[in-house]
Amino acid sequence: MPRPTGAATAGPASARARTRGAGSPLVVLNTLGWARTDVATATVAYLGDLKRKVKKAMTLHGPRYIQIDTPCPSVWNFPSHLTLEIGSLGVSCGLVPLLEMVDRKITKVKKLRTKVPVIEYLKQQKRYQHLVTSDLSQATLQAIQEQAD
Repeated sequence: MPRPTGAATAGPASARARTRGAGSPLVVLNTLGWARTDVATATVAYLGDLKRKVKKAMTLHGPRYIQIDTPCPSVWNFPSHLTLEIGSLGVSCGLVPLLEMVDRKITKVKKLRTKVPVIEYLKQQKRYQHLVTSDLSQATLQAIQEQAD
């Protein structure tokens, strides 16, 4: 994936080259030109949801795509014991939506009972430390919050 807005790191170079421009399931679908495709997003923080989506995908015919958000302690620079918590915060703040699509139409979206401000997600990761500690980054933080909303 491309570097997230405001991130100090972008991940391994090979991953950047391989996925340049692919940021969402819709981009992937349009790039591949799949007319009938089942798509879902998931995260390791919600293993039951991920397991259900994989099982469902295995019963379907034709192209299937599951985009799985997996927080990376070494690249995102956070303690590994917080992996599931950070994955959950990504969903709770709205930056990692959990959804299902059939024929390019969203059929299911996880509703957020309580939305967490994106700053709670970002401050857990040292790659965003410059945004969290600087008063000059308020415009960038506001832009990320608007994207999540």
